[in-house]
Amino acid sequence: MSKVHSEIIYVKSDGTPIHSDTCPKNYDVSNLNDPDYHKYLHKILDEWLNNSNRTGGFYIAEEGFSID
Repeated sequence: MSKVHSEIIYVKSDGTPIHSDTCPKNYDVSNLNDPDYHKYLHKILDEWLNNSNRTGGFYIAEEGFSID
């Protein structure tokens, strides 16, 4: 089973740090196709776009993935 992780991290304009693990059920990559999870990811991405003030990040990545 291939594993995947996702996360949202940012700092609100009032200085409050936000961090949520948003991984799919059992970290299973096949669960990325679940319609409810797909909607959830769009909601979380919208949250980050609307509230992050260009801080932090939103990502979905295969376990062990690195751009280094």
